Amino acid sequence: MPHLTEEDTDCQDEDDCWTLLQIAAREGDLPAIHAALASGADVNAPPRGYYGRTALQAACEASHGAVVSALLAAGAEVNDRPGNNGAKNALQIAAGKPDLAIVRTLLDHGADVNVPASRYFGMTALQSACAAGSDDTVALLLEHGADVNAPPASTAGRTALQAACEGGFLAMAAMLIQRQGAE
Repeated sequence: MPHLTEEDTDCQDEDDCWTLLQIAAREGDLPAIHAALASGADVNAPPRGYYGRTALQAACEASHGAVVSALLAAGAEVNDRPGNNGAKNALQIAAGKPDLAIVRTLLDHGADVNVPASRYFGMTALQSACAAGSDDTVALLLEHGADVNAPPASTAGRTALQAACEGGFLAMAAMLIQRQGAE
């Protein structure tokens, strides 16, 4: 199964920037993922293109839990840097989705809960969970030591407390203040 290489830098179509493994992960196609990995696809190929994601980040974005597990079993780097747009790593992406099991899986594989928000539109995992109103995810991240007062992205960022308040999640905001002294 062929895949794009680092030399493929002229991406006219966004999908042309993605490896077949990254596309299969985004689509949740486990047979294609297994075939790509068996053919030597790089499970940690870097994100390319404006909307690029690693295979693991793409699987998290689409909430494909079985794909996340398969990629981690194949050696996917849980803390890989994000691509350009949206600029979130796998845990930061998953924390903003409704699938707590994926967040748990990433944490079980060593995901760092305190990776800083990237400069443009980034969020920490906790900020992402607060923006989504995910009480269970917020609680899990706090149990794993997430920093309630982590600084926001410099462009369009918000703290965890600001994200909870902005979303109207007042009970969550109160919990952040009571449990962790959010500012």
